[in-house]
Amino acid sequence: MDIKRVEIAERAVTSSSREAIFWPELDGLRAVACGLVVVAHFNPWIGNYSSPVLSPIKAIDPGNVGVMLFFGLSSFLLTSVCLSEIDRHGRFDLRTFYLRRIFRIWPLYFFMLLLTFFVVSPAMPLPQAPGAATTPEQWAWVKKSVGFYAVFLGNWIDHTVSEIGILWTICVEEQFYLVLPFILLLVVHLRRKYVVLVVAVASTTLAILFLSRVPGLSSPYYQTTTYISTFVFGGAAAFVVRRRLLPRIWSGPMPLFGLAVLVAILLANSGFWWGPYGLSVAALYSIVPVLLVLLILWVATNSGASHLSPLRSPLCRSLGILSYAIYLAHVIVHRLVNLEAHLLELPRAPAFLAYHLLFFQYLMGSIFLAALAHGLVERPVLKLRKRAVPSTEASAIDARWSVDWVFAAIVAGGLSVLCLLALWTVSLMATGRYKNAPTISETQDMREPNIIRL
Repeated sequence: MDIKRVEIAERAVTSSSREAIFWPELDGLRAVACGLVVVAHFNPWIGNYSSPVLSPIKAIDPGNVGVMLFFGLSSFLLTSVCLSEIDRHGRFDLRTFYLRRIFRIWPLYFFMLLLTFFVVSPAMPLPQAPGAATTPEQWAWVKKSVGFYAVFLGNWIDHTVSEIGILWTICVEEQFYLVLPFILLLVVHLRRKYVVLVVAVASTTLAILFLSRVPGLSSPYYQTTTYISTFVFGGAAAFVVRRRLLPRIWSGPMPLFGLAVLVAILLANSGFWWGPYGLSVAALYSIVPVLLVLLILWVATNSGASHLSPLRSPLCRSLGILSYAIYLAHVIVHRLVNLEAHLLELPRAPAFLAYHLLFFQYLMGSIFLAALAHGLVERPVLKLRKRAVPSTEASAIDARWSVDWVFAAIVAGGLSVLCLLALWTVSLMATGRYKNAPTISETQDMREPNIIRL
């Protein structure tokens, strides 16, 4: 890593809260969001087991929180970049904005879409774990739906259990990117007080559209209209930071404590994510993103503070840079981990040890595949983007921690192999100890994995 160069660039970018369009702690916050999704989607077929480590986290439906946090971060950062360009040049380059988004999102998205399509194809000579999404009906859904995902409309169709389903969030973000520049061009020409009006109108529109589900479309959970407030509040937070509208008290630790208490109260009864959808649910779908965006706002405002040093750590920032690739890759790794559990007959093994070894291997495998995708797909395309779409904002927003993807792949891959050896040893010991134990198909309820609802 060229740490000195990156740190100098960051100091230049973050020297003023008004001029800043990059906050190193937000990379760490992105890693947290990704970690919540990864934990939420871990559901191995080794029988019913409640982990004392992961189950309390899974109880709050962390994937839902992680997705909303991703959306809020995207809106906050992109709006900040656009406002910086408008403030500096008095105009906004629409062509540059779309080209930068295409270079950033499309290559890795379509690479993973194609890879996932082949992984779930029944034509692939891969054994399948019990419960894997490989039935004729599920494969028919994949073939029918892949075209919608290819044009970023996959979130508007009915979902079924499939690794491709995780891409619905990227579809939502792409639809947001399509309209963001036009909304910004409208808002910047209004007086400051109208920003609050825009937020209020968007939230009201959200509640109306959220409750009026159109028959035949996907669940409201996947529809873009459900997340209007998340994106609007993220953009409003960027306006607040750029225009220095925050009170001085916001820089202290008390706001964080208050936010933590409110989020804990709301998520203690997190069943509202899945309905039945009514007025109270629509209200909560507006309140939760407000709290998450306030968290983003607090982190950005307190950038550089000592109590945020964990979010600026090399590990957190590296995972934050890899988070997009980890998000796209982790469901593929989950499928392979489940296959491994089936082949090793891990339901015979001690549940605590097998479950947590599988989780660690799932985590390391996701980082390994993400590091390879980042180094072989993302990084070359981003270098091409710098040459094809030069801009002053590009140099600022790209002043990020330089991830050594080869080192990350070697470490994560090595740890994943060590987990495999440990699981194989545990399986051998358990096979000799539980010769008359029931088989995998007899010990579990064959639940579908919770990989596409979040």
